[in-house]
Amino acid sequence: VTNAQVSQFDGTGTLATAGADDDGNRLTDRWEARIPWGNLNAADASGDSDGDSYYNIEEYIAGTQATNGGSYFEVATTSTVPQGVQFNSLTGRLYIIEYRDRLAGSPDWQVLSNNVVGIGGAMTVSDSTATNSRNYRTKVKMGP
Repeated sequence: VTNAQVSQFDGTGTLATAGADDDGNRLTDRWEARIPWGNLNAADASGDSDGDSYYNIEEYIAGTQATNGGSYFEVATTSTVPQGVQFNSLTGRLYIIEYRDRLAGSPDWQVLSNNVVGIGGAMTVSDSTATNSRNYRTKVKMGP
């Protein structure tokens, strides 16, 4: 059985719809079924299956692998003009890109782009006001 076949069913062997969440923990049944511990237990969301200090719900939202401690959400700066950030996005997610010109002594993080809709692939958000040493961070949350 391949992962693609398994992921079509929830932990009870019932065909799962894309957004079904039978245990109400905000992890879709499809996602839970691909994970060895995916037994549709509401407590799964607050677990840390790979010991990387991120809860399973955080791994689900970020699109990382909950069973691989080396899996992480990666953001890179672009070296082209205009400067900006690149990251892999997921559909059903919203991204917030923030910046600071200096990490120490600088004002709080400023929003560069808010509620960027994930497209299910690589995205670039440009920063036409960038300084040479601007620092970025990207936040992700569930979308509509």
